[in-house]
Amino acid sequence: MCECPLCNWQSSTKIRPGDVQFLINPEAPDGVQSANLIGEVKKPGFYVARFKLPAFMRQPAHTHPDDRTYTVISGTMYSGVGDKFNPDALIELVPGSFYNMPANTPHFSWTQKGEVIMQVTGHGPSGFAYCDPADDPRNKR
Repeated sequence: MCECPLCNWQSSTKIRPGDVQFLINPEAPDGVQSANLIGEVKKPGFYVARFKLPAFMRQPAHTHPDDRTYTVISGTMYSGVGDKFNPDALIELVPGSFYNMPANTPHFSWTQKGEVIMQVTGHGPSGFAYCDPADDPRNKR
């Protein structure tokens, strides 16, 4: 019998949508909020996190060191692959949409119609690196 927290009924996690506690994410662009549901993005191991992205936010091209899967929970996300933001390469992802992003793949996004909530799964520790350091909001604070 498996003893890992994901398989152990005694350690199961159940979170209703209204119970998700979003916090301002200091490493993300202004206005992005996050909530760790299982594990922690910055620590070793499996994680599930939710991100609340403000309306009309353009996220410049960036990468993550881990393979990730994304599910759009609410709102409409526009996502593209490449090392520069390109509105012509964006694909519309409505609620229920799922996609994956292999480790170190440059990608970008836009919440051009309103707020978006995304669920992200991966295996940490994870991080966030902008393709162009001038786009990194952490350098402007």
